[in-house]
Amino acid sequence: MITYRKDYRAIGLMSGTSIDGIDVAYLESNGVTVSAYGGWSTHRYANDFKNRLRGLILGTGNRDALEEELTLLHWSVVRDFLKRENLNANEIDLIGFHGHTINHEPAKGRTVQIGDGAL
Repeated sequence: MITYRKDYRAIGLMSGTSIDGIDVAYLESNGVTVSAYGGWSTHRYANDFKNRLRGLILGTGNRDALEEELTLLHWSVVRDFLKRENLNANEIDLIGFHGHTINHEPAKGRTVQIGDGAL
């Protein structure tokens, strides 16, 4: 029989190919079942950022600068979400951050995301 640790407190982030913004959500799970769903929200990208991200996807722009900006935007969303939901950052076990896909070619076995998880 498998024994699971107490529920993990997790925040998940998603920014998809629609380039509309960042979705954030909270849940608690032992890795098999979800025991609690928390708040969620969407934070829209500014038009200027959307245009620069779209440009990077199309092959233009400064990847390093945009990657840092994207990561900091995600952090800002998490910080604001923690405050709004009255969550203590020290009690969050993990944050799911996949970055943003800028190239996806499954037939070629290639996908590229930007985002700096360590930052």
